[in-house]
Amino acid sequence: MSAEPRRAGLGFDLEPMGQIVVEVEQGASWSFQDGPFGGRSCTRFREIVWKAPSFEARSLWANGTYRSGGGVADAEIRAMLKSDDETLMYLRYVARFSLTSKPSFTLTGQVEASAKSPQFKWTDLAQIVGVGELDTSTWLLTYDVGVLHPSRLGSHPSV
Repeated sequence: MSAEPRRAGLGFDLEPMGQIVVEVEQGASWSFQDGPFGGRSCTRFREIVWKAPSFEARSLWANGTYRSGGGVADAEIRAMLKSDDETLMYLRYVARFSLTSKPSFTLTGQVEASAKSPQFKWTDLAQIVGVGELDTSTWLLTYDVGVLHPSRLGSHPSV
């Protein structure tokens, strides 16, 4: 992945931001099929690691909930990460994936970092996006991620 931002259109720049690897903890899922939100499950993750060009961060804790139906599932993932310079980061994202074909995922979300670290000022107003695949032999989900940055703050036309 190149570390150079690319124009993503609509006033945003897309900056490649490495990979996020999620290790699903086998046997740590719970689900229920009845009730108004049937088809929901929860999973705990053994570890989430984000390796970016300028930092590496590992999860202190991570979990997710899933909804499924009609051959598609949405996962809502939350994790507290600690970077290599000890900065705390809160990562949350939604991933959508097919239950009937190859396990590929799309991701969109946010990351927030401690205001004490100028290295992570980029997290202000940024959205993360990515695509990933699940290796069902290891239960590792690997995303290639980028960060969308508003490139012209205050200059967007009113909608």
